Amino acid sequence: MSGYLLGLSTVLLWGLYNVLARFAGFEGANPVVFVCFGFIVASLVLLVVSGPGRMSMQAFRSPVTWLYGVLTLFEHIFTVYLFIYVTSAEGSLLQRFGVILVVIFAWLFFNRRPRAMTVAGTTLIAAGCIMLLGQLDPETMKNAMLFLLAAIFFQVTKTMVIEAHPEVNVFHGLKDRIRVTAIISFVSCMLIFIALACVAAYGHFLHVSVAPLPSAADFLRMDTLILGGAFGVLIEPASIFAYFYAVKHLKSERFMALAALVPLITYGLEVVAHWFTSMPVRTFSTLEWACVAVITLGSAVMQFKYRKRRRAIA
Repeated sequence: MSGYLLGLSTVLLWGLYNVLARFAGFEGANPVVFVCFGFIVASLVLLVVSGPGRMSMQAFRSPVTWLYGVLTLFEHIFTVYLFIYVTSAEGSLLQRFGVILVVIFAWLFFNRRPRAMTVAGTTLIAAGCIMLLGQLDPETMKNAMLFLLAAIFFQVTKTMVIEAHPEVNVFHGLKDRIRVTAIISFVSCMLIFIALACVAAYGHFLHVSVAPLPSAADFLRMDTLILGGAFGVLIEPASIFAYFYAVKHLKSERFMALAALVPLITYGLEVVAHWFTSMPVRTFSTLEWACVAVITLGSAVMQFKYRKRRRAIA
């Protein structure tokens, strides 16, 4: 029971992040500053919560570990850019395209042939996503697709890195894994944050545009720092702890079945946020709800078959 509560808590926190990220973009926050500052704050919170302990110099020195941290950072940045053009619920649904690419790449690079139910599930997801894209305004779709593909690219690459290089998850202890993750995240985000701040300062004092990089004004916006801080204190640390412990209790298959609920929960939270803010919310048509159902069903179908096979082996 505790495993399912942790899983649902993780899904809820992911939905909250989606809505907060969209609200940040709606308010004009620079996605790079918002994400970098949020991760810096979250890393410090995780280091305090995980407490003192051992570190793996193997993981700390590994370029793959740093690559994983940078890929995660850019995945979040492009996700926020995506939410500027579509609602957080739509963006969460469209990001399910990443599941299809993971299956394809696993077949190409790891020789893991997809099973019948996996093919059926990815087909449903693809059909639902294509139907949903057809409901978007052509100009919006053109802008959104660029950031959607970028976010999916970093998401899928991160997944491939984890599987191809297991030293990323060298620790079995959850607090040890969280501690190393926090240190890598803090150092990589801080370096990028400082480098971009220096570029912004250069542009400010020499009156030179540094676009599309953040400007000095982007770094000095208090609403961006407040929203990034809220993400770093209230959402990201709790979601990481809940995620690690939920996967430990539920195993990946059951957790991923719960994760299929993220778009639905995101939509509900987006409606609630609309009541208290000026952030617009889109009312789904009957066809769009059909897209939601098809994508969610496809995600569930993929996990159902995999669980069934594991039980048969056991």
